[in-house]
Amino acid sequence: MRVWSRTLSGRLYKVSSSFSKNMAKEDNQSLHNGYNENNRVRTLRNHLNPIRTSAPSCIVFPPDASHFNFKPDIIQLLPSFHGLDLENPYLHLREFEEVCNTYNDLNCSMNTIRLKFFSFSLKDKAKTWLQNLRSGSIRAWDEMQQQFLKKFFPSHRINSFKRQIATFTQKPGETFYQCWDRYQDLLNTCPHHGFETWRLVSQFYEGLTPKDRQMVELMCNETFENKDPDEAMKYLDLLAENAQNENCKENCKDDESISEGKEGVEYENCKEKIDSPPALPYPHAMTKQRKVNHNSEIFETFKQVRINIPLLDAIKQVPSYAKFLKDLCTVKRKLNVKKKAFLAEQVSFFRTIML
Repeated sequence: MRVWSRTLSGRLYKVSSSFSKNMAKEDNQSLHNGYNENNRVRTLRNHLNPIRTSAPSCIVFPPDASHFNFKPDIIQLLPSFHGLDLENPYLHLREFEEVCNTYNDLNCSMNTIRLKFFSFSLKDKAKTWLQNLRSGSIRAWDEMQQQFLKKFFPSHRINSFKRQIATFTQKPGETFYQCWDRYQDLLNTCPHHGFETWRLVSQFYEGLTPKDRQMVELMCNETFENKDPDEAMKYLDLLAENAQNENCKENCKDDESISEGKEGVEYENCKEKIDSPPALPYPHAMTKQRKVNHNSEIFETFKQVRINIPLLDAIKQVPSYAKFLKDLCTVKRKLNVKKKAFLAEQVSFFRTIML
């Protein structure tokens, strides 16, 4: 038996009945198998060990991303950003774009290159922030920059840098070019400060010391206030560069004079060493030791000692002294004088009288 069927283009063709029955049987079997898979009972093991599913990325790459030629060597050149408060997000974006500009790929645009490499430059806290963004929320590099600065350069940091710019003053002992460099670093840290050029020039000029302010006026014949804001910025930059060069020349002269003085001192020291005799290895051995006589101090100390007790009590208190006095009083000692005495006439006269 022949059965008519219609193709996708709408044309009719004849199909045998046996072929149609086989097709119907296969369709019923596939439907039955799908129903069984959906209604299969999940065990506790399946619930406790779920299947790993990855969250979709927040970045939607352009169509040309499929032709991207990835080179792993460039990852080592990328700067790192950890999301700390001390890090500057503007500086990170600038360094990241400089590295990406060195990578040329004819198959994709620079927008795709930056989106592909940006996730590799983020670490720790910044990496977690990128992974927590809503899926499909980033479609271009400008959107990525906006979200990045919104997170890591909030409004309170912007207001803090604005106050520092508005109240900028020159520090004590700070030279003109050092002050200008510090002011430029402050402006580069917060490029979206919102101040116009004339206001930036005015705030820097008002923050200078009277001495440097007078120097700025004298170098342009007191026509600084008549300059255009852009021209005034170029003038201050040129003035700071000249001041730095002059300071370098003065430092070089000072270094030369110091080196010449050191050479003269070294020459004199060498001459003295040559003229002077060699030093002894033990100079203290040649010095005469001065003997100190402590007897006078001992005598003065004993002179101040006074005893207000009887002599016998004092002797009793000192046994060795008592023994000495006892021996002196009881023991009779013979006087053995072996020297000869020469008698004069008077002695012999007295001897005759006594007899």
